[in-house]
Amino acid sequence: MLPVKLSSFHLNQLRGYFLFHQQFFQTEVPIYRIHIQEFWQTAKAETVNKIRRISATVRNKQVIVTEKRICTVLKLGDDAKDPTSLNKDDILDGFRGMGYVGYFSQKKEIKRNGLTRDWRFIVHVIAMSLAHRKGGYDGLNLEWSGAMLNLCLNQKFNISGLIFNYILEN
Repeated sequence: MLPVKLSSFHLNQLRGYFLFHQQFFQTEVPIYRIHIQEFWQTAKAETVNKIRRISATVRNKQVIVTEKRICTVLKLGDDAKDPTSLNKDDILDGFRGMGYVGYFSQKKEIKRNGLTRDWRFIVHVIAMSLAHRKGGYDGLNLEWSGAMLNLCLNQKFNISGLIFNYILEN
């Protein structure tokens, strides 16, 4: 297993992820389904002054979502210049260094049961709190596997960009 020592940058990123997860699900402000539906019904992707954004209208108010806004609101502290993905071979090599004994599944995921208990816990936390999943939390897709790998190896990674790209895909 690789010895992992997180830098203050990465500790702040992890702290931001967990605080977001805790605050989002324990919020006192009610989130109404109708507002979410109205957002998605009116949402459109656009580029203004070379900045990609999602523009929508909720309760007659314009809502604009950008990568920078996600970074600011979630207090992630990443940089738009940081990578948002790694190639499949680099991810598999990195996980092999963590003791991974499996291969990519047909869904191109790192399976949790191929890792030691400590790494399985980190995969579980990332899958439950961040990875855009509706079920089946026994693996991480390529994007989140790359995010976990970079985070654990003290390499910068643009989580805000990854989240924003997921939103754009929907």
